[in-house]
Amino acid sequence: MGVNALETVLPFDEVGISNEAFLFGYPVSIGHAGQLEPDKPLIRRGAIAGLNEANRTIILDAPSYQGNSGGLVVECIDEVFERRFRAIGIAVAFVPFYEKMQSLHFKTVNTNIENSGYTIVEPIDKILETIA
Repeated sequence: MGVNALETVLPFDEVGISNEAFLFGYPVSIGHAGQLEPDKPLIRRGAIAGLNEANRTIILDAPSYQGNSGGLVVECIDEVFERRFRAIGIAVAFVPFYEKMQSLHFKTVNTNIENSGYTIVEPIDKILETIA
C-alpha cells in the first residue's frame, strides 16, 4: 500500500498554531570542532508560534543558525490514537533581536544583534508551486 505524496505535506492554511514542530538542518556555525558531524543533520524542536498571513510565512519558535536554511520543517499533529508528521516547509531565515546601547558620555549608539529564537519558514505550498 503506497503513500500518497500529498498525505505527507500540510498546506499553509492547515498549519496549526502552537503545534509541535521539528527543524532539520546542518547548523555549521555552532559547536566545537569534532563535536558535531557535519554530514549528519541535527534536529531542533519547537512550536509553531504564528502565521504571517500577509507574507504567507510560518513563524517557528525554535532558533536557527547558519546551515539551517533550506532545512525541512515538520509539524507534529497529535490525534486520539495517532501521532502524524507532515512537512510544512523549509527554514529560510532567523529573526534577529536588536539591542541598542547608547553611551551617555560619548553620545554614540552601538547595536548588538542576537538570535531571537524564532525562525521564518517558507510554506510547502510555495515550494510545490515553484517546482511545478
